[in-house]
Amino acid sequence: MVPTTLDFYDLVRALTDHPEWREQLRQLLLTEEILHLPQIVRELGEEVRSLAEAQKQTEAQVRALAVQVERLTEAQRQTEEQVKALASEVQRLIEAQRRTEQRVEELAEAQRRTEQRVAELAEAQRRTEQRVEELAEAQRRTEQRVEELAEAQRRTEQRV
Repeated sequence: MVPTTLDFYDLVRALTDHPEWREQLRQLLLTEEILHLPQIVRELGEEVRSLAEAQKQTEAQVRALAVQVERLTEAQRQTEEQVKALASEVQRLIEAQRRTEQRVEELAEAQRRTEQRVAELAEAQRRTEQRVEELAEAQRRTEQRVEELAEAQRRTEQRV
């Protein structure tokens, strides 16, 4: 059966009302190669744009590199001068480090002596505390004896 104009417009209206049918109709009417053409054209366009941009960037980089080579040459000269200055500063710092290490050794020895003296003082403190405890015990015994004597005195006074 040959479609009529009315059938054609009905189809157009149906596709307008149901856009989801369009993709199915494309799949039926077009070959795989034709269906992939829009994607291929988009990819080619993107690739051409990418290549053109890369070419522009490469040209800009070449120009920038030429300027950088000049700057680097000058920077190299300045760096060599700074290295010489730094070498002399490093020698000065090495000597200062040597003196610092010597002083640290002296301080470490003084610290060892101080720690020994503190240990001796701690021992003396321990002995002093022990002696104070002994004196406190003697004081307690003396007070007890004084109380005993006072009690004896009271008894004696009561008898007399």
